Amino acid sequence: MLIFYVLLILFVLVSLLDNRLTLKAKKQIFVICGFILVLFAGLRDSTVDMDYKSYLYRFQTISTIKLLFSNPNIFFSQFKIEPATILIFSLVKSISSNAFPVVVFVFAFLSISLKMKAISKMSDYILFSVLIYFSTLFLLQDMTQIRAAVATGLVLLSIPAIIERNIWKFFTYTLLAICFHYSAIVFIPFYFFNWKKLNKTIYLIIIFLPIILAVLHFSPLEILARLKFGVFSEKISDYLIGQAWNRRTINIFNLAVLCNVLLSLVYIFFSQKTENKYFIMLTKINCIGIALFYLFSVSPVIAFRTYDLVTSVQIILIPSLIRIVKPRALAEGIIILIAIALFLNQVLFNPIFNHYSCILF
Repeated sequence: MLIFYVLLILFVLVSLLDNRLTLKAKKQIFVICGFILVLFAGLRDSTVDMDYKSYLYRFQTISTIKLLFSNPNIFFSQFKIEPATILIFSLVKSISSNAFPVVVFVFAFLSISLKMKAISKMSDYILFSVLIYFSTLFLLQDMTQIRAAVATGLVLLSIPAIIERNIWKFFTYTLLAICFHYSAIVFIPFYFFNWKKLNKTIYLIIIFLPIILAVLHFSPLEILARLKFGVFSEKISDYLIGQAWNRRTINIFNLAVLCNVLLSLVYIFFSQKTENKYFIMLTKINCIGIALFYLFSVSPVIAFRTYDLVTSVQIILIPSLIRIVKPRALAEGIIILIAIALFLNQVLFNPIFNHYSCILF
């Protein structure tokens, strides 16, 4: 696990250069950081994360690309996982049945490149965003949940299209995201949100009403499972059945979510203080993500997958504290402490990692 801590220290030191370098130098370091993350995630071997062997099994059982398209029934019968995953797995398997490491690298390259591009588009503090990204989404998604990782990158890139009012661009990114992970469907309504103004009262209610409902054990998921939404209702039903079988419970007051709730109050009350044109829209999306976590809390898998996808905007929002908290040195210290706390929460309390090892040595 030492290598994870080494990378954390590296990205902390890099983040401190955010205000001390020319724009050109920052972009060069930013690209190097992305390169390091792609190699680190893309070249990991089968012992590092908990999902690797599950995806390997799916790769071994999936049909080649020629067989998929020669028999459409085979293609649609494999829709228990999303179509983009099926296509990538099948395409790589057509090259070699032993090429699963190529799949891992392709997913790492796609997911990390998409998120780094989103950061470069929306963040005013790209090196601090890299630090928050490493401490949260990278560890959870790019190193484990590879389908959700690509979907998250795509939905993040759809956000600028909301501001630009480019509906075709927005739906292209969102529909592609759904093809990688069905949970991305929750992003569709965001196009119709007002990105210029934020009603503080409404968004406080959006955060705290679901918390009350979760405490009262109200579950809209059971209603959604009974509705006829095709594969989406089937996925919800599968998760609810698995939940009933495993009887796993969720801590609705865990550190990461509570931290986000507190930070969201800051974003709401200081939403007009930042000059970032994406800030209000990102704040709204983040608040909805918190609400969905509590509304879906009856199923830990759905709650966390939806929460992680929607609140991925934190990689832009948290560094924006620099515009809210003065002096800047204090804001930077707070951001670094948040990053360390979220990193430790992932590494120490989320048992999804083993010691790192690389396929090359």
